[in-house]
Amino acid sequence: PEDFSNYEAVAMPGGLDRVVVTRRNFNTTTCTEMVLVSPMMFDDFDVTLPATWQVELVRQWNGTTTCPADKGSPDHIAGGGTGSIQFQGYDAFNLYP
Repeated sequence: PEDFSNYEAVAMPGGLDRVVVTRRNFNTTTCTEMVLVSPMMFDDFDVTLPATWQVELVRQWNGTTTCPADKGSPDHIAGGGTGSIQFQGYDAFNLYP
């Protein structure tokens, strides 16, 4: 079947810099968030990312395509994963993808 998902990425600067990637899957009515963080030394994910970036967490809510604002009570939290993520470019300060 055709995938009717849409994706959004939001940069969140702070003591630890984060990028939250959200997938709204209209085929399965789920909302999934993957949080990337920098700097981070270790994680539970075997995902190749640019230097200093790691996957902090992945969580999913079923029965909705809108992730809750309070981020509470996800239906699933990933304990690991594999793959690779490449950034296509960075902001003017070379900090965020």
